[in-house]
Amino acid sequence: MKKTIALICLLLAAVFVVSSCSHRLIDTDSPKQDDFMSFFLDTIEKEDKEGFKALFSEKVIEESEDFDSDVNLFFEYYEKGLISKKEFGSGTRKTISKGKKLLEYDFSFDITTESGIFRFSILYNQINTFESNNVGITSLYVYKYNEEDDNISQAYRGYSENYTPGIHIDVKNLPVRDDVLTT
Repeated sequence: MKKTIALICLLLAAVFVVSSCSHRLIDTDSPKQDDFMSFFLDTIEKEDKEGFKALFSEKVIEESEDFDSDVNLFFEYYEKGLISKKEFGSGTRKTISKGKKLLEYDFSFDITTESGIFRFSILYNQINTFESNNVGITSLYVYKYNEEDDNISQAYRGYSENYTPGIHIDVKNLPVRDDVLTT
């Protein structure tokens, strides 16, 4: 009996230690998500290129071959005139490890404009003490919906969970890439 109680106590202690070091959380009701989404929509509808660029992480901007061209291409591709927005789901992942923290939002939504439906998938780091220069949008996928090519009832995820940093235009829903390991 003493061995059983000791084993249970040891397991509980191990669970407590592990959960305090690393944690994943799904939270879809964050006011920060609403703030980000409002600012994002306002920025693209006003065609505010500097405001749009400011939403991205410094790391993504620095590592891009020509980020300003990517921003210009985005605004040439996206046709403003917001009528409605449909969210397919968004979540929050919170990771804490060795005193460092990552708070990451994952958005999937469609924007209906006067000229059609634009599908978006965005990965956004609100807090990142693992890489302080990687706060902001790290990955944005967008394409204009075409009923012949896609199923509008499914969320748009770009490269699924393997987000590639930067702005990606006219990339349809793609299967998980074989060259990227998923965990």
